Amino acid sequence: MRIFRLSICAAIAWSLTAMAQTPEPYVVSVSIQPLREAADRVKLWKALARSAQDGALAVSKDQTVEDALRAKCGSAPADLIGQVAKLNPGVSLAPEDSERRLRFFPCPYWYFGAAGVPPTTNIRAGESLAVVTETLMAASGGKTLESVRALNPGLFDTQGIAMRDGSLKLPYIAKRVHIPLEGAASAASVAAPIVNALPPETKKITKAKGPELSPNEYQLVATNAVDIQDAATECLLPDSTAAWPVDIAAVHQAVETLRAGLRVPPSPGLILIADTGVDVADPELKGSFWVNEYVANDYPSPTNYRNDLHGASMVARSGDADALLPPAPGYAYATHGADIARIIVEPGAREAALSARTWIAIAKLNDSLSPFRIGIESVPTALNYARLIDADVVNLSVVIGAPTENLRAAFNAATFVIVAAAGNHSDWVDTLRIYPPGLTQGREKLIVVGAHDWEGKRASFSNIGQYVDILAPGCAIRITDAAGQSRIISGTSFAVPFVSHTISLMRAVGVPQHPVALKLRVLATGRFDPRLEGVTRYGVRLDMERAIRVKEDSLVLIETTHDGQATERIVYGTIEPGEYWSCYIAGAGKIFRPNDVYKVVVRDDGGKRKPRVWTLGPDGGSLASTDCPDGFEQASLRFKAQGDADAKAYPWSSIRDVVPRLRF
Repeated sequence: MRIFRLSICAAIAWSLTAMAQTPEPYVVSVSIQPLREAADRVKLWKALARSAQDGALAVSKDQTVEDALRAKCGSAPADLIGQVAKLNPGVSLAPEDSERRLRFFPCPYWYFGAAGVPPTTNIRAGESLAVVTETLMAASGGKTLESVRALNPGLFDTQGIAMRDGSLKLPYIAKRVHIPLEGAASAASVAAPIVNALPPETKKITKAKGPELSPNEYQLVATNAVDIQDAATECLLPDSTAAWPVDIAAVHQAVETLRAGLRVPPSPGLILIADTGVDVADPELKGSFWVNEYVANDYPSPTNYRNDLHGASMVARSGDADALLPPAPGYAYATHGADIARIIVEPGAREAALSARTWIAIAKLNDSLSPFRIGIESVPTALNYARLIDADVVNLSVVIGAPTENLRAAFNAATFVIVAAAGNHSDWVDTLRIYPPGLTQGREKLIVVGAHDWEGKRASFSNIGQYVDILAPGCAIRITDAAGQSRIISGTSFAVPFVSHTISLMRAVGVPQHPVALKLRVLATGRFDPRLEGVTRYGVRLDMERAIRVKEDSLVLIETTHDGQATERIVYGTIEPGEYWSCYIAGAGKIFRPNDVYKVVVRDDGGKRKPRVWTLGPDGGSLASTDCPDGFEQASLRFKAQGDADAKAYPWSSIRDVVPRLRF
């Protein structure tokens, strides 16, 4: 796919960039600031409808047209609803008992918050206001910056640099609208009517940033370099050289406690690292590799790959040691695959028992000759290879400009979880058009991972948006290389192995090889952080220990320290049998039972604490949320904490979230 990007703000100037010189169809990508006047918006809607007449609005079962518009466009003003009605004569705006696909057009995304509360994100001391607004509002002009300053008095210095960590209120969140080019149409001919439909003060068009991705070749997300100058300041890296962003001792205890109770302890979880290759003789990785028993015993491999003892090159179809080696010295990302492997094996180096709970196999994606490209069939081939070796999870850090049918088919056929890096553009995945992260279908077995720092805040370089499922540590991770030297690495590529390792350990404690169940468990047990709402799909960051403790219910309590600071503490135990939660939604009563719930989050909304219940989504591979605006009818949750003789009543006002144990 070829992409043009335009940004529309305040006077006129043009800049168009072709993203790839291939015969794939073009897309014009336009960033339009919110229009206040209904008459101006109507002109824009009509121009967009003329530019793309084959668009569609998906309306789920039991969803109103207004809610569908909010999901797609961020907001649903009456004039936009009116356009839907005109395009679909006789359409019912109310919910119906089946899914619908209505005529529609590409729309810009304008989100203004909920219940009168503006959208918020977290900001770190030292961050630039202009960078944040460019990312989240698609604008960084003087008026934009002043509007944000007015909502956040005292947060920024005169240069627009944040003076402290905090929550940043925004007037709105804006994303680009994408308009496909049909036939021989040019980007200019499609963009011009849209520009002309705007009021005069919003007609400035400037060049917008974006990745130059080919639809015919994969690219490591690491090629968009992460430049960390001061890890202590930018990633909040602790001084201790022994620090690790996950409590390995707690993870080790959780794994071994569960395995001790199993009649037949399972084999280690198997991670296929689909990347740049690894030196299987690396002393830091020795003993961590999966072993193909057929090849080890001098039998032909049933995979039809030659000598794939520890994995194989997807291009050479060989597992010979030299075929698995990273590209020759001089290739900028020669250590990338090995660095990912080091993150996975590090916990085993600190807690020896963990080293026996995960195996890694190698799927080298690069061509063997310079420039060591990653061809269009490398990733689908790796996913098919994962099926052949019965992998539990594929660790993936490459992206492409357009998904192929073979990629979609490989996703559909997957019997494992695919964990993919979100990318390092500090931008919205859905506007970048990068794949697999940007896939809109076939995501049931996919987890897209962004990066957070050592205090759980989104790393400044991490991509964001509704296509990013979860954050994991990925900012200033210390590893030891093959020469025994300590290095610090950052990027969403290095957040992915934390999630992959979590899934492999869940398999090692007996969780069945059900990729959707494994995926949803990881997401549901993620630690909810209000600062991450709006910048990720679920507002959570990885909690390895909680994901692994699959046979216990858990809740996060909000407590107050002696100096008046709020803190959170996780408690494991058992939700009392017969417990249920009920609330009224649009005048109708609804009952939730733990067996049907993945997570309950109690959110702070306009001074009130409102529960949000996560259940299985309609696609069978995601989590859908239901808000209880007036709270639960039950004032408390009865829960027996580990070590307590009896259950206690925990007020919902003291609870951040609740996660029932894993059930099938």
